[in-house]
Amino acid sequence: MAEKYKVAFICVHNSCRSQIAEALGKHFAGDVFESCSAGTETKPQINQDAVRLIKEIYSIDMEKTQHSKLLTDTPQFDSPRLHQIIYHLLIKRILSVGGFCFAGNSSN
Repeated sequence: MAEKYKVAFICVHNSCRSQIAEALGKHFAGDVFESCSAGTETKPQINQDAVRLIKEIYSIDMEKTQHSKLLTDTPQFDSPRLHQIIYHLLIKRILSVGGFCFAGNSSN
């Protein structure tokens, strides 16, 4: 069997949207790709509304299987150089969307 693709769902705090995406990715496509999530910052716990909704709708308990992680905690891509390039591009994009500049102007 071929190695699975690795998909990282990224948002700033890794507490809601990216956590939901990770849970649904694992639930619906776990046989196709590996899901993980991360953020440029972390929160002490996953958003409790997200935890409740995903548990009610899909019977997935995110609190048992997931926690808030930093972008640097994502699995390595096949190429360490590619991982480094993607990491820096994501940091720049996430921080520019958040309204403050990182190594460039916020219109990038």
